[in-house]
Amino acid sequence: MVTTSHGVQDVFHGIAIPESWESVGAASQLQLLDTEEQADTLSDIEKRTLCQATLGDLRKTFREICLQAMRVRELVTADGLQGDSAVMARPVMDDSSSARAAALAALEDFFFRDGQDVKETSSYTGAIACSRETIGALTELNRRKAQFRLGMKRLRNLLGDKQACSEMERVYAAMVPDTPVNISRKEAGVLVRHCINRRLNIRQLERAVPVVAVCPDRIRWKHTIVPSTIRISREGLIEVLESKSSADYQARVDLDIVASCMDPVYQWKKGESEDCRIAVYCKSAEEYEGDPWDERNLSFKGRMPVFYLSPRLAPYIKIPKPRKNASRKSTKPELVFNQEPVIRYERSGKVLKESFLLSMDVRRYTKFANR
Repeated sequence: MVTTSHGVQDVFHGIAIPESWESVGAASQLQLLDTEEQADTLSDIEKRTLCQATLGDLRKTFREICLQAMRVRELVTADGLQGDSAVMARPVMDDSSSARAAALAALEDFFFRDGQDVKETSSYTGAIACSRETIGALTELNRRKAQFRLGMKRLRNLLGDKQACSEMERVYAAMVPDTPVNISRKEAGVLVRHCINRRLNIRQLERAVPVVAVCPDRIRWKHTIVPSTIRISREGLIEVLESKSSADYQARVDLDIVASCMDPVYQWKKGESEDCRIAVYCKSAEEYEGDPWDERNLSFKGRMPVFYLSPRLAPYIKIPKPRKNASRKSTKPELVFNQEPVIRYERSGKVLKESFLLSMDVRRYTKFANR
């Protein structure tokens, strides 16, 4: 099986979900969970079957992701033996072989390390040249990741139905008897970790890999600092402040401020996070008449390495003659790493610029403040 970042050789050892549940549910049953409308008319036995089918589908998809990741590892390693280049800027690697190994680690980074927060994910920046077969295998890996995301959506929809959630609690308690069974839609991730692997990093497991089926002219990474905000109701804000007021004088003052302000909702800025976008420019491939490609510009979110078709397999890419002072722009693709965040993005006009509370960064929406 896949060798993972935390050293587990057999990732299926200890999975609580029975293997037999992989074949319990028909696709028509699971499609009931593809919308917010719940299957209220199902009997208790049908809901139990649906619970088992939902968990069995997640187990099956997780197994398929791990097996496909192992297949990708074999192909990416073989590409390296063909001399295809690999560059990693995060983590920084000095040579192509080390960069390729780091990219493989990124593809199999499904598990939390010791001490890692459950909301924390790792970021990898790099570009890996590969074969058409590898491109196909990565595309299939992304398809299976998308299937797991759909499975998580189905689970959350199931937990949103009161009766189905009660049935799931009984199913869950039978599988994991030493775990509290008070589950909810928000706790879907906790449930899955207890049923599959307690170190499972679901966000990274679901994360799609940027795949470019041609050899691009340029790949550019742009890092941005963005505020992490949520919309909170007046009642929710009061509840948060009340929980803090016993030990925080400023929170007690803020309670009086909110009591005199009747805005129904507020924006709560909880911190900042780094966002990365990858812009891929494919002019040569688009203009090549032998094998038409109709997308000059591609864009991806950037927490995984980009995998692209090797220049040796792209007749539209001219290999420059070796020169001592050759410009990096002459080698395709040109890689432009802007590692330092360059923009602090914050919408203007939607909310007031300053917080109106002392203990929390909470801002009023302009449309309410101007009334």
